[in-house]
Amino acid sequence: MANSKPISRKLSKVRVTEPTYGAVNLGDTIPNPDRSYLNTSIDVVRSLENTKALRVLARINGMVSTTVQNYVSLACNNYRVSGYDANTHEFSREGTHVARTLLERLDTLTDYTKGYANKNSVTSIIETLMLEVTLTSGAGAELVLNKNHLPERIVTFALDDVTWVSDGKGGHYPAQPSTSKKAENGLISLNHPTIFTASSYIEAGRIHLRPMLESSLNILYIYLDFIEDMSRALSRSGHNRLIAKIKSEDALQQAPEEVRNDVDKSLEYLNKLKEMVEKTLNNLEPEDALVTFDNVDIDNLKTEGEKSDYKDILESLNGMVATALKTMPSVIGMRVGKGSQSMSNTETLVHLKSVQAARKPVETIMSRVLTLASRLHGSNTYVKFKFEPIDLRPDNEIAASKSIIHSNILDDLSLGFISDDEAAHLLGRGFRDPSLPKLSGTMFRHQRIEVDATKVSPNNGAQEKALTGDQSSTPGVGKGN
Repeated sequence: MANSKPISRKLSKVRVTEPTYGAVNLGDTIPNPDRSYLNTSIDVVRSLENTKALRVLARINGMVSTTVQNYVSLACNNYRVSGYDANTHEFSREGTHVARTLLERLDTLTDYTKGYANKNSVTSIIETLMLEVTLTSGAGAELVLNKNHLPERIVTFALDDVTWVSDGKGGHYPAQPSTSKKAENGLISLNHPTIFTASSYIEAGRIHLRPMLESSLNILYIYLDFIEDMSRALSRSGHNRLIAKIKSEDALQQAPEEVRNDVDKSLEYLNKLKEMVEKTLNNLEPEDALVTFDNVDIDNLKTEGEKSDYKDILESLNGMVATALKTMPSVIGMRVGKGSQSMSNTETLVHLKSVQAARKPVETIMSRVLTLASRLHGSNTYVKFKFEPIDLRPDNEIAASKSIIHSNILDDLSLGFISDDEAAHLLGRGFRDPSLPKLSGTMFRHQRIEVDATKVSPNNGAQEKALTGDQSSTPGVGKGN
């Protein structure tokens, strides 16, 4: 704020980093703490703590990885920042301009004299925050200030690596574990106004996060155990095997007389013959011909008898896994039962609602970061960061829908419900020249041209029919009338 006291200079020393970085000296290579879980049993992942297990599964398991990437890619679409006056709560042209300028400054490299720029783009920061929310239901960020107490960059950190400390007044603040000698009780305090955290789906009276996808772990372990058992059974008895039978009597008749008359030499002779046959068969290529003497019979060993049918079990597990991962089966490559196109469209719409709900912690963090940054620049405003609604249709298909939205904005402007600057902002245009006449409240659209919404989005599609009730679109007219 213009009249507020500056933040203490001590805060310029606060930096949120990964705990691994603190033990690295200047010029040393930064180690990678992540271990490889490839070609390991699911029992190894099962022994991990829940949040750590989800992070590992998001790396090595296709279903969890696809679910997480789907949430992040759908959520991180276009966004809009709006500034509002802190006293009147009205749209502020100045505050919006400051917020946009700050985003560009945080996203652009300006000083090329310091070597490599350890500064992530705003898009990368938003994706990281959304990834953390998907995996842990929360995220954290620090607004790093330069020596002039002005915003320099944004650093993200994981909330599952944070310890919560009581402030003795009924509240709490985050602290980060550290091996540094300067850390008190092995913790670095993050009790600073430049630190921001947000979370979703937190139970009343709790401060520790429970991952949104935590409920999927049990069924995932069962599913992956079942897949491993199927793989072992298939390797053991699911394929035809080439089998060679050595006729010991015929083989010994072809052996020298001293071998036939000595039991030990006979056994040694047969073992050598067995090794030669094994070596020949193991090195056999598909295009090679197999020629043997009559003392060896070659045949295929086929599995016979009753086999377990895993199809029904797999379909049931597929449905439970998709439900636990809070996503659609088709998104993670599963086919569960048979459904109509109407049902599929409804599932898609419900899934998009879940993705939109998961974006709220990211919007909260970015709004608070930009609000503090704006006030440090002397602007008595607050900033709201909002993602644009998710729409899977191509741009050319939603052009008509956008025209209705723009028409409604112009109607509100004509009636004086919004200002000229706010209308320009909502329309996605630059601010109008101040010398132009004001339009707000002038009733310039008193003869409004009505738009027939049924021609833009008729209610005869599969999705529309699935979401439309039995009542008629005409008030007072229903079925049977």
